[in-house]
Amino acid sequence: MDKLNCMTAFCEVVKAGSFSAGAKNLNVSKVLISRYVAQLEDDLGVRLLQRTTRKMSLTDEGSEYYHRCQVLLNAFDELENSTKDKYQGVHGQLRIAVPSQEFTCAHLIPFISQFSQQYPDVTLDINLADRYIDIVEEGYDLAVRIGKLDDSSLIAKKLSDAELVLCTSPEYLKNQATITHPKDLQQQKLIIDTNYRGGKSWKFTNQSKEHVIQPTGHIKLNSAMAVKRCLISGAGIGICPSFSVDKEIESGQLIRLLPEWKLMNLGIYVIFSHRNHLSPKVRAFINAISEHFAQQQ
Repeated sequence: MDKLNCMTAFCEVVKAGSFSAGAKNLNVSKVLISRYVAQLEDDLGVRLLQRTTRKMSLTDEGSEYYHRCQVLLNAFDELENSTKDKYQGVHGQLRIAVPSQEFTCAHLIPFISQFSQQYPDVTLDINLADRYIDIVEEGYDLAVRIGKLDDSSLIAKKLSDAELVLCTSPEYLKNQATITHPKDLQQQKLIIDTNYRGGKSWKFTNQSKEHVIQPTGHIKLNSAMAVKRCLISGAGIGICPSFSVDKEIESGQLIRLLPEWKLMNLGIYVIFSHRNHLSPKVRAFINAISEHFAQQQ
């Protein structure tokens, strides 16, 4: 008896809800799939399925065996796929959604260039956009995202930490009153990034204290890079991801305001739809980008 075929047949019958549907999914005859399940029951010495002319159901033993079978079959598939990846090469088109402009140009393009050289048989189709992209609905293999993630059926692997910071230029501050508390921002010219997924509120926390403002916005833009350029030019005060303004703050082009008041902590993630049965190209990209960001820290 081929135990693996029998286990596969049993699990497929359970998932499909009938012998006929399970046989169709496996592209085998109903007679053969019934024989596999019967052989499995004979070998185990227990009844896994209760069968009548009208319906089929799992026994208690069958339910426990089914769940353990699934674990074993998934592990076998993972082992087989990883071996195939290693010896069959990585190839095909990879569709990736990434943040637009500055982050991608500074942090992803060098990696993507390196990845392309390492895997010359992979064609990269990359979409730069700050809007939320449903990678399953829109047909992407994976995405790189920044922020706090919503609950989702997608798999997220964290690559790095970041945070939002409040900043402005020295020129803007020359003619302004001293800013010592988030409430002082209501009288300032604020630059708003409309892609900010925190909504219309800026929530500041300082240990146990909390203060929320509803910025109306002197200028509204849908680009973190454009917000930064406005801040550097002296147009007002705004919030930007730390990785976007770290160099400008270090050089003095921008000044971080109210550093004791924290805004949103961000994560940088690679997002994909399935942990099991990943294609070689997707698995190669996830492993490579994870290693790349680990080396940057």
